[in-house]
Amino acid sequence: MELQRALDVALNAARQAGALIREESWHAGGPRGSHGHAPVDRCVETLIRQRLQEAFPQWSYVGEETGSQRQERADIFWLVDPNDGTDAFLRGFRGNSVSIALIIGGEPVLGVVYAPSFPDDRGDELAWAAGCGPVRRNGRPLAPRTWPSSLGPDRVVLVSQDADTAFAANVACCAPARYRPIPGIAWRLALVAAGEADAGLSLNAPGWLDVAGGHALLRGAGGDLLGADGLPVQYPFFGNFGVGARCCGGAPAVARELLMRDWSSVMAPPPRALSETVTIDPPLPFPIRLERERRQWPDGLLARAQGALLGLLAGAALGSCVALELPRAAAAALAACMEPGCEPCQGWQIPDGETGKPTVRLTDGGTWNTLAGQPVAGAEGALALARLLLRDGGYDVAAGEKVFSAWQRSLPPGREVGRDAHLARVVPIALATWMHPEAGAAWTAGELTRTDCAEAGQTLVRSLAAALRGAARHEIHQAAVQGTTGALREALKDAAEGHGVAPGDPVRETLARAFSCLLHGDSLEESLTTLAREGGNAAGRLPVAGALLGAYYGRDGVPAPWRRAVLTCRPHPRCAGARHPRPSWCWPVDALEMAERLLGLDATLPGDGANRPAAS
Repeated sequence: MELQRALDVALNAARQAGALIREESWHAGGPRGSHGHAPVDRCVETLIRQRLQEAFPQWSYVGEETGSQRQERADIFWLVDPNDGTDAFLRGFRGNSVSIALIIGGEPVLGVVYAPSFPDDRGDELAWAAGCGPVRRNGRPLAPRTWPSSLGPDRVVLVSQDADTAFAANVACCAPARYRPIPGIAWRLALVAAGEADAGLSLNAPGWLDVAGGHALLRGAGGDLLGADGLPVQYPFFGNFGVGARCCGGAPAVARELLMRDWSSVMAPPPRALSETVTIDPPLPFPIRLERERRQWPDGLLARAQGALLGLLAGAALGSCVALELPRAAAAALAACMEPGCEPCQGWQIPDGETGKPTVRLTDGGTWNTLAGQPVAGAEGALALARLLLRDGGYDVAAGEKVFSAWQRSLPPGREVGRDAHLARVVPIALATWMHPEAGAAWTAGELTRTDCAEAGQTLVRSLAAALRGAARHEIHQAAVQGTTGALREALKDAAEGHGVAPGDPVRETLARAFSCLLHGDSLEESLTTLAREGGNAAGRLPVAGALLGAYYGRDGVPAPWRRAVLTCRPHPRCAGARHPRPSWCWPVDALEMAERLLGLDATLPGDGANRPAAS
């Protein structure tokens, strides 16, 4: 049936179509369209249809925008959704996708799903055809994944992009699993096939065109797609029909369990059931929303900014597992989390650039009995500051004082934040002022007036900005040394020369250890794991080192299981294992969107880098 040739043609068509969609996302004022429809969708499908019908004129065709055409072979037909997730696309979110499927004998035998702007403008693509090898991601074959037989706290369900507007209901309906919002059912199913989640759900009466491409990928990975009746979805004849009220893809046992649950509270959610510990007026935004008008970032910038935030948050979560422990106890705790066959590690594919060695897992518990991926200490303060910057479009000392005080009051009784942990709080400033060092220095001085680590904070912000701009390791170190004095300057020089960092001031030691990891370590994972084995002040050191290393190595330098834990961590009272629920503005689940919005603040600053609004 020439499936390999059909796969090649579909892939090329999807890539060309994706380029048009990506270009439209950069349109001045944002992509054109409204109410879930964009004019570019029809242009894209016209291109796809032409490519497919030129190559296979005897096969029938069904498309969302251009309709259907019955050909000689009505038992063989294409199903094409040119831009699944258009509504989210029009609102600036990433994850809309081109979906192409080929149906033969009622079964999906080929699938291509291409997200041209996910997780950044380099795009992400998954493809498979029966008899043509395993599912391939960006041209590379994926190893067979393991499918779970039941839901558990280590499992992830992909749901609608707007799920966090009803987070209490979604937490309850997905329990004991976690959830993550993703635009478009096609891309949700593709990510499940790739091993990044365990189930993908749609509650909005999806049609064949929406699901067929992702369904094919699931079949190629050993999973399936079930309709509202709990049976595998089929495409028995040429046409364009609905799947039913809902569908769920993944392991059949898990999909059936999810489909049987009562999702009415999600579809018509009651008022939020989360009691915020401390009210801030005006409130800090949650979840972070992307701007409709998307900027075209310099190559790699967005990945580095997202890496900085993810590294900060993952480092904090890892540090909380072993904080205050003696080195021997910390090393033993980490070793127990490195078993290659442990249940939470099953099903994970190895992304580009990562090795097959076991990764230390982020687990529930630790020193403060937190959820896996839950930020602590300065990392929580960083999230609060980031939301303040995005709410106000800049920094003001009075507003910063108010948010800082609210965050301090919200901390559990007996929880104190060390001086060095305050360094981590200023990481969002580096992202917001990556091209304006004067503003970064002024904002940092204003935010750290309550501490005596302003110089170290300015050094960190200056270094992170250099890393975000793509500087080499030694250039990042030079940016740090420039402007420092006294003992801090000597500590940074010792770190570069490979000398041990002498015990002393914890702020100086934390910053020097971070630079030692940057200059002499092989990876973010190896460096943070080494620091964690020392226990002690891990909760203060690891977030700072994680942010610096994340800004250098980028988003994909943070191990996939750590990203998964951070981006699904909602310390909500209904969440299994959440012994210390926190206000929603302390949750890390929108870190990717937060990083992109923070980068955009630099455009609002004056060209001379002056501080706006005043930080003094």
